[in-house]
Amino acid sequence: MIILSFITIQCNGFGFYSTSRKAGAASVTTSWNAAGHSANIHIAVNIRQDNTVLPLTLLSFTGAAQHNHAVLNWVTADEVNVSHTEVQRSTNGTDFSFVSKLQTSVKGYVDINALNLSHDKLFYRLKLADLDGNFTYSPVLSIQAGSKTSFITAIQPQFASGRIAVSFNVPQEKNARLLLTDVSGKTIRSMALTVNKGASTSYMESLQSLPAGIYVLQVICGEEKITKQLLK
Repeated sequence: MIILSFITIQCNGFGFYSTSRKAGAASVTTSWNAAGHSANIHIAVNIRQDNTVLPLTLLSFTGAAQHNHAVLNWVTADEVNVSHTEVQRSTNGTDFSFVSKLQTSVKGYVDINALNLSHDKLFYRLKLADLDGNFTYSPVLSIQAGSKTSFITAIQPQFASGRIAVSFNVPQEKNARLLLTDVSGKTIRSMALTVNKGASTSYMESLQSLPAGIYVLQVICGEEKITKQLLK
């Protein structure tokens, strides 16, 4: 990124300040005469080049609809001085709002039940930030709603209470399974349950002793299966 440090314009001792984005250096002195008035005008341009390095390289950013869920995945490289990744969502592809702030080690996000009757198409982008406050945006990704209604309506980590809440809304009784693993795939907890007709919430409990870190929760309900990364 090229930044102009300053342009100073002096007219009989008076100075003015401005900025630009062109690199280089110049100094011009000239005389001005009009209607009996005269002045020596000196223009000095001092420009610096600031080579700001982006925090990482985004190799890919993909997404797809799974039932009513928007499932995002990305791959990065050359991570240096990285702070975090922010997921942003838009209904029109122009005006984006905050969805979630993630550690840079997390490379995916599931926006639960985001695609519904109100918004059958959504747009997503990533804000990639470093520790110095610099950031860049990913390309914008659009996701169209799937044809099937989702049975899984929410996944809410409640680690302060030692549990994870999973909400369902099913037209009839269904069997479900919750599987919690660490990032290496090692099983932490597994549970089978019966989901009653209508809206309900089930809990995977007794998770107080889990060390801080990233975990992966897989939820299967009928034919629907989603996987979501969770940060404790």
